[in-house]
Amino acid sequence: AQAESTLEVLGAHVVGRVIGRDPSNLQRYVTLDIGWEAGVARNMPVVTERGLVGRVSEAGDGWSQVLLIIDVSSSVNALTQSTRASGLVEGQADGSLVMRAIPQSDTISVGDTVFTSGLGGNFPRQILIGQITEVERKDYDLYQVASVEPTVDFDHLEAALVIVGFEPIESTKSEESEP
Repeated sequence: AQAESTLEVLGAHVVGRVIGRDPSNLQRYVTLDIGWEAGVARNMPVVTERGLVGRVSEAGDGWSQVLLIIDVSSSVNALTQSTRASGLVEGQADGSLVMRAIPQSDTISVGDTVFTSGLGGNFPRQILIGQITEVERKDYDLYQVASVEPTVDFDHLEAALVIVGFEPIESTKSEESEP
């Protein structure tokens, strides 16, 4: 019951069951059994009680496809909990997460928790993403890079919440526009 109350701050949501996955692993997405009829639309955030799953990339009648944050095309504005260090959490080809574009002046450390920052308007603020497991800092680089262990277990994802009460700002990236 506590997990439900934590998610109430995220606004209205609907629960969808995972009914499909991409078998090729070229893209990382899942298909949920809810769509337009439940108010689900493109770019809506998707979470579980454990944290951020991704966002809706397509929706239809009775289904929606969710692009996972571990996909290479996923990028999420993020902050660390203890020092408020900012960066971009991006999916990697092997299904892991990396936080990039962390200013050299920001302090980050292994074990710190990473949350959505809300910058860019694609996700609500303060949704848990994961925990920093490794930090790579080179003096000659402009930015630091950190490995992030996601809190969501993507291999055993069975259900997720689509936050239908959140209005994402439409992305202007050309590859995300309607065909």
